[in-house]
Amino acid sequence: MRYWQSIKLRAREVCLLTAGAIFSIAGVELFKKWNFSFEKQIVVAVVLTLIGAGILALFPRALTLMLKIFFRWRKVVAIFAPHEIDNFNSSWVELTISEIKKLLKDRGIHFCRIKTDYLLDLFPICLNPYGGVYPEVDAGKLVSLEKIFSYVNKGGVYINVSDIPFYFAFDRSLHRRVDITPLNFAESKGFNRFFDFSVTASKFFVQIKGSLDNESFGRRFSLEDRMINFDQKLHIDNGIKYSRFVGVGYGKGFFIFSTEAMNRDNLNRIVDCISKGFELSNRRGHSI
Repeated sequence: MRYWQSIKLRAREVCLLTAGAIFSIAGVELFKKWNFSFEKQIVVAVVLTLIGAGILALFPRALTLMLKIFFRWRKVVAIFAPHEIDNFNSSWVELTISEIKKLLKDRGIHFCRIKTDYLLDLFPICLNPYGGVYPEVDAGKLVSLEKIFSYVNKGGVYINVSDIPFYFAFDRSLHRRVDITPLNFAESKGFNRFFDFSVTASKFFVQIKGSLDNESFGRRFSLEDRMINFDQKLHIDNGIKYSRFVGVGYGKGFFIFSTEAMNRDNLNRIVDCISKGFELSNRRGHSI
């Protein structure tokens, strides 16, 4: 780290010296030989001076801030989709990225498809279209998972459509889906994985159940304190209320989870999630 800081400092010193040389008589004579006009000499000198003074180093930060303000004003949704949807990198989703983009376009929702989690912070809302799977740079270290939680903690809204969020990770280096839910021993059944040991359950301290009612078999979250229910029909088990569609406050932002299987018959759930996302985004950092 110190080595690169030293290199940057030396580069800035060289820029200042070069700018000084340009303004000098020797510099002017040299640029005349290169057929540089006086105006071009001034531009080069000013740019080098700005670099040497470290002012241009602020440009990326300023650009990032302007993009964040613009995307928030424009209400642009980031579709975090580095790859197409298939049976190997998703769960409970029978749609394509193109169908999701067409849906949003038809509904007048501004969106931008991104393929790296480094761009998350630019957008007020991020949509994961892979259901119980999320894109991961390194499944061993869960780098992308930490980035997602950091994004929400700073005020972003992360929407997960379908299934149990973060149950699987699709490792981009391995090019395959990895089960990141730890193994647990259950008597008479041997080693198994259960919803209550998933990342979502452990991070948010909720119970997750697969419940059967008259309409459908679904996966539901227990409604804990300060969680927001968006489901019109709750499931009650031993006095505990369970929902398929919830909002969870985290830091200054929110997660929105919908566990319902996604297909062409219930595309409106994606629009509902985004609508709820903008409602919560407008009150980020405030009490629920």
